[in-house]
Order: sequence, then C-alpha cells, then structure tokens
Amino acid sequence: MPGKADYKTVSGQQKQKHILSDHMNNLFLKFRSENLTIKLSYSRFCKYRSINFSLVSYATRNTCLCIKHQNMALKLRCLHKIGIINCDSPDAFVKDVTDHFDVDALFPADSGPFLYDEWSRVNTDAGQKMNVVSKSSDRASFIKLFKPQLFEFKEHVNRVRNQYHALQDLKANHPRNHMIVQMDFAENFNCKTADEFITKLMTHCINLDLQCIHYWTDSPTSQYRNKHIFSSIKKHKDHFGFDCTWNYFEAGHGKGPYDGIGGTVKRCADLAIKQRICTIQSADDFYTWALSSNISISFKYISKEDISRYSIILNENIAKNCKPVKGTSSCTQFGGTAAPSASETHRVIV
Repeated sequence: MPGKADYKTVSGQQKQKHILSDHMNNLFLKFRSENLTIKLSYSRFCKYRSINFSLVSYATRNTCLCIKHQNMALKLRCLHKIGIINCDSPDAFVKDVTDHFDVDALFPADSGPFLYDEWSRVNTDAGQKMNVVSKSSDRASFIKLFKPQLFEFKEHVNRVRNQYHALQDLKANHPRNHMIVQMDFAENFNCKTADEFITKLMTHCINLDLQCIHYWTDSPTSQYRNKHIFSSIKKHKDHFGFDCTWNYFEAGHGKGPYDGIGGTVKRCADLAIKQRICTIQSADDFYTWALSSNISISFKYISKEDISRYSIILNENIAKNCKPVKGTSSCTQFGGTAAPSASETHRVIV
C-alpha cells in the first residue's frame, strides 16, 4: 500500500503494509513452484505470513487485482447477502461447479431484484478508468449475465492453477541445456527530482550450450502479447541460436520474483534520498547509486542510444512485415521453430 501511514509495527520496526495479490492457496502453489527444495505444509505456510501482509479481499472497492475474480466476488457477495448461497469466496464456490451445473436452480422463482457492484470502465475528466459501478437486475437478466461469467471464471481458475503446476513441473524436471526466465516491466521510479529509469536483472548463464529458453511473463498487449513478440518467437533460433517458448500468466495472476526485486530497489532508493545519501535526478544517477548500494542485485544500464540501436536491428530483422496473429487472447503458450518458412505454433494450457 503506497501511503506513508500504511504500515505495521513488526518486532519494533515499522514495515510497509502489503495486500496479497491472490488467495493463500494459490500463493502456496506459486511458492512451491519457485522453491522446489523447501518442504513446507500449507498450514505452516499460512502461519509464516507476517502481520503487515493483509489477506486479499477480492470484493474490495479500492483496488482491482483481477477483474474476473473481483466481479465474480461482488456478485457472490450479493447472492450471499440475500441467502441464495452460503459461500462468497470465488475460489471455494467454483470448486462445486461442473460442466452440467444447473445455474437456474440456484435462483428461486420469486427472487430478485439483484443489487450488485461491478468493476467497469467509466468515463471521467481524466479519461477512462476502472471504477466500481452499482447495478440492479431482475432474475432473468441476472441469470443471463451470471451463467456465462461463471463458466468462464471456472476456466480462468483452472488455467491459473495449471500454469502454477506447469511452472513447478518445468523447474522440477528441468531439461538439460534449457533456461527459465521470468520477467516484467518495472514501473518508473518517481520523486521530485527523478527521471525515468530502466533496470534489468541479468543472469549469467554458465552453460554455454543453451538449446531452449522458456519465457514466463504477464500478458499485456502493449508489452508482451503482440505481433512483434510473436515474430521474435518465430525467428528466435535464427537470431539467438536456440529455440524458445513464451508462456503467459493469466491476467491479474502474473506476480513473481521480479515484482519483489523492483519494489525492494525502489524502496531502498527512496530511503537513500530521504537520508540524504544521494540525489537521484536521472537514470544515470539511479544506476550510480545502485552500484554503490549494498543490495545483492545485479544492474545493467540501458541508455537511449542502446535502445535506438537495438530498435533499428529489431525493426529490420524481426518486426519488419510481421502480421497480427488471430485468437492470441485465448492462447497462453507460444513456441518457435527453426524451420525458415514455418509459422508460430501455440498451445493452450488447460
């Protein structure tokens, strides 16, 4: 949580409050996928949660972590309030939903109207933004809206769980000469005298005989899920000498180690400015401070000239004449091939 007053005192120290980005059972699956050698039960995993980490409440009106989870939770809260269901947890409720689940049987014939909230994109003076909107529907209209959303949400939850298991299995049974890369764009570091900066975590590969790299990222179209990325996947072996797969986490469930790295670095930089240890007015200042800090993270400075030079290379060799790929919103994994005339392949993790 960003506010200065949003903190908890832990062992005599003030710790910034955080809201977990998912339910504990999903976070436990993610923890297991990232820490294969640690043997830990689910109950003890929950016990180790620090008090400054608040449990996620998908039905909150303040922050939209995953719009599918949020909107389902808000509708379930409405149904729970009027006594139609006994559980308002999306993940718990969807466990009993099968392909032949009779949604109409949930609603008595005389039920309604249904008053519920929903996250929607609304027009404001500053442009469109996501906000909670209160709505009302009669029985027939609510069922018509709720039924497809429920089964779509069921598939969404299954994909989230299967992706965590897939990443865990890939790490547990890691093929020889393969590499796994999890990455994300960091939000810009801002202060009263700060400019944008870019940091990149570099992993030095000891094994030079690399045959395949597995990318795991979230899926915004402006960053990773677009025709330029698909074209680079297709031509990956020609330009880098080895194949690749590109895996996309479900929207709202792409948090990983990189988020912790970015948050830690920016928080330490903010503290250094407040303590007058340094003055950060540019990306170069930030990089200079990072190298002199005691943070056990590797940094690489990427200048505007570097970006311009690589942009020319990519535009000429990869992005030139690339075409959009239809149906990419439903695909969670893409794989390249060495065949010069072959097109991208994709597989949906189900």
